[in-house]
Amino acid sequence: GTRRPDCTFCRSTLAAGVRALAIDALDPDTLFAAANAGLFRSADGGRTWRRVARGDLHEARDLGIDSTADGFHDVVLDPVTPATVYGTTIGTVWKSTDGGDTWARANAGLPGVSIDALAIDPRDPRILYVAGDGGIYRSTDGARSWHRFERGLQGVGVRALAVAPDGRTLFAGTGGRGVVSFDY
Repeated sequence: GTRRPDCTFCRSTLAAGVRALAIDALDPDTLFAAANAGLFRSADGGRTWRRVARGDLHEARDLGIDSTADGFHDVVLDPVTPATVYGTTIGTVWKSTDGGDTWARANAGLPGVSIDALAIDPRDPRILYVAGDGGIYRSTDGARSWHRFERGLQGVGVRALAVAPDGRTLFAGTGGRGVVSFDY
């Protein structure tokens, strides 16, 4: 028969709902998982996991995160400097520059709406996108500030984002209009 991989993390955390995964482009043994129960990091290719931010208010406050009752929705790593990690909770973008050990809000310019998706430009990691029910927002300065990227999706929930490898097209998976692309 086929040997099943060790799945301690799977049994304990997948039940809590993993929403997104990110792999370090420079060290594929380093992974992050955004889940209802928090944000997790593995340094051994997914064999073991450590929670770096919880989904409950009490412990999250100790990390400087105070609004993660709904868990983490998405996570991306800077492809050039993978110690820079971005994660999203219900209405907040979080940034860590030390591999997830400490976090700071990165919300300047966001209207405080639900954030369901996050993407980073693979060519220029200073460019990030977030989206949810309030449309798509773009940062060109490493999440220090955000500006409305498009005006055509108001009222349409955006649930997934992806940037083409050449960085020239943003794809948005919507709840009702299928996949929409934006060339820039």
